Amino acid sequence: MTRRWLIVCVLVLASGLGGVLLTSVLTHRPALQQISQPGPIVVVRVPQLDWNSTSTTANPTLYSLARKGAVGAMLTRDLSGHSCTGDAWLTLSAGTRTAVGAVVKETLPGAAVGQCPRVPTATLTSASTGYFPQWSQWRKIALSRTPKADIGRLASTAAAAHQCVTAVGAGASLGAADRKGKVAHYVPRVSQADFTSCPITLVSLTTGDDSALRQVVAKVPADATLVVASLADDASREHLRSVVVTGPGVPHGRLTSLNTRQIGMIGTVDLTALILHRFGSAAPTLPEARVPSVEPSSSAYGPVTLARDLGQELAVQHSVLRTFFPRALIIGAVIVALGVLLWRLGVWRTRRAERSTASHPFLRAGIGVTAGALASLPAATFLIGVLPWYRTGHPGVALTAGVLLIAVAISVIAWAGPWRRHPIGPLLVILVVTGYTVLDDAMHGSRLQLTSMMGLQPLYGGRYYGMGNVGYAMLATSALLIAALLADALIRAGRRDLATATVVLVAVPAILVDGSPAWGADAGGPVAMIPAFAYLALNAAGLRVTWQRVAMIGGSTALVVGGLAVLDYLRPPKYRTHLGDFVAGLRHHGQAGTLGRIGKLNAQMLTSSPLTLFVPLLLLLAVVVLVAPSRRFSRPIARLWSQIPFLGNGLAAAVICWVIGFFANDSGTGIPPIGMLIAAPLLVVLATIPSRQRHDRPASGHAADLHPAPEG
Repeated sequence: MTRRWLIVCVLVLASGLGGVLLTSVLTHRPALQQISQPGPIVVVRVPQLDWNSTSTTANPTLYSLARKGAVGAMLTRDLSGHSCTGDAWLTLSAGTRTAVGAVVKETLPGAAVGQCPRVPTATLTSASTGYFPQWSQWRKIALSRTPKADIGRLASTAAAAHQCVTAVGAGASLGAADRKGKVAHYVPRVSQADFTSCPITLVSLTTGDDSALRQVVAKVPADATLVVASLADDASREHLRSVVVTGPGVPHGRLTSLNTRQIGMIGTVDLTALILHRFGSAAPTLPEARVPSVEPSSSAYGPVTLARDLGQELAVQHSVLRTFFPRALIIGAVIVALGVLLWRLGVWRTRRAERSTASHPFLRAGIGVTAGALASLPAATFLIGVLPWYRTGHPGVALTAGVLLIAVAISVIAWAGPWRRHPIGPLLVILVVTGYTVLDDAMHGSRLQLTSMMGLQPLYGGRYYGMGNVGYAMLATSALLIAALLADALIRAGRRDLATATVVLVAVPAILVDGSPAWGADAGGPVAMIPAFAYLALNAAGLRVTWQRVAMIGGSTALVVGGLAVLDYLRPPKYRTHLGDFVAGLRHHGQAGTLGRIGKLNAQMLTSSPLTLFVPLLLLLAVVVLVAPSRRFSRPIARLWSQIPFLGNGLAAAVICWVIGFFANDSGTGIPPIGMLIAAPLLVVLATIPSRQRHDRPASGHAADLHPAPEG
């Protein structure tokens, strides 16, 4: 049996690596090129500009720049749900996302856009200088928040290098103020500006008309690097904004940065890094920002088309999410309730019921396929990203229909293949598709996760790559249940050693991909997955969970997560993820603000919707069912895995992972519902399989006993 087990492991490993290599080949991209600045740099803010609302006819100057420069989609989100111009200029000044005025919440579907506060103007002390009287108060607010924002850093760094910053327009003066709030060079109008007086010029246009931009372009020196960007949402709904960088040292193509790790997307703070990059080694290290680079392109307007597609994709995904996800949960609850009710009534437990369902195969198959499709929904929301649904005439309808069709297709494949004859075959297919989708995507830049309606949602979040909470919940739940299902068969065969090895082999790639700074860059994920897999491995080996072993597991978890963070910190600052930045902040400044933010964000999510208030209740319900399966309330649910006893241990490990993940991740409120959205329908799938197909003989011992056999 050991030889057969080794052969299967090698084949599975080869298949997985083959799939990863195939994805690498299909997603191969040209090498990135750096941006150089042979002359001055001019940053022009154009209000409310996005690629989806522009055209070559209405915006000829913008498209003329895009045809020869580097194009991207701009993330303008600061610390509030809706970005405003005043905070955008302060963010550019600090190189860190910040907000010091009134917080404007994100715009809900059908609601009016919140009103941004008026952009402050400097008090002029002469025709070309001024200051902001409230600056010290703003700095106090910006430095008291997480992350700490050093507003005024841009101008003060330039002054330390004996260079100056010119502000053209009232709004630009916010970005050109130094740490004391002083504006050394101010010009009210473009017609009066001299773009050669200072190496850095910030321009704030009050209109998006092409004529205004044309006037600026006509005055920019030939050797200058010109940045045209829309820095905020202001009076329009949240959207990815337009950004173009052009000049003699800028290749044509798509902008990207190590901040977003997404081709075609950069953030406002990355423009700060680009400006400061001209100072070389004297440039400060920015915790969130990275210098943009360019993926070269031979197509004149191809980068614009791709940026427009990305903006459309994210906007539609978010608008559909508000209705799609609650409806999916309601449908899931109905299906689960139906499955438990039928089981409770004895439809699948008695011989009479066996004959009854045998005479109604469509009922059993229909419920099984429907439950399987529901369990496949999270994976479907990722996989829809490989199709250009956003280019259809009705993208919202195409998105919803596409996700449902993919989910149904996964379920049909799970039920139609030869594996359907095996008692755990359909479950394994759904779980493998879900887990592998997340793993493969995380190893190739998280592009599917970025645009999924259940994914990173960069317009309203602060993460653009790696493993988000939804992806983590999908991966952890799938991996734990896969390990439990495979281990159950080995335990029945009397090979607890191979069962334990199987749990470890499933755990290693899941934890490695999730926690690696190069892929998942997730600290909270391993914190929860390592104890969950350790619990499952102990049960598979027949060892009891003792306090000594719990302490050993906790120490190992801290060692692994801390080691990954330290290794990331040892890399050059521009390559670090938030793991290395956390260690840097803790070591150099004694800051551990990320830890304090976790509880705050979880509390905000719990109270953001009536549905999220049920998350603690659902977790408590899962714990009660697994801890006391023999109780009257728990018995109908516990019977669902009665023929696969170790699946109960897998579910217990999943709940452990959800609970720890809830507390260890910011916005961790979303982890338990996603895990349950996968696990609960799969129990209904299991219930639709006749008991004679599940196993030839019933399991010995209590079906839902979570305590392993005594050591010996």
